[in-house]
Amino acid sequence: MTKIRSVTHNNRRRVFEVETAGGRYPMPYSKVHPRPGPSNPIARVFVDKELAREGFTYLLDSGEQGAFTSSRFWITTRTQDSSGMPCSTG
Repeated sequence: MTKIRSVTHNNRRRVFEVETAGGRYPMPYSKVHPRPGPSNPIARVFVDKELAREGFTYLLDSGEQGAFTSSRFWITTRTQDSSGMPCSTG
């Protein structure tokens, strides 16, 4: 598994930006639950050491918490091109 070096959130693009040794990758808010939004924004996001740095956790203003693991991340990003748009896989 790839270790996550850092994670930030970009509300303008509505993505988490995940940095690994291989580069920086977008993770759309639409792929996570609970979903962040204007009425329930992200209060904090961090690389989760309890997930062996293979995932990140985020907290919303409402107190809800979500986590995302890199194994789910790679499945999602493999079906997108560099702009974050879906691409063909075969």
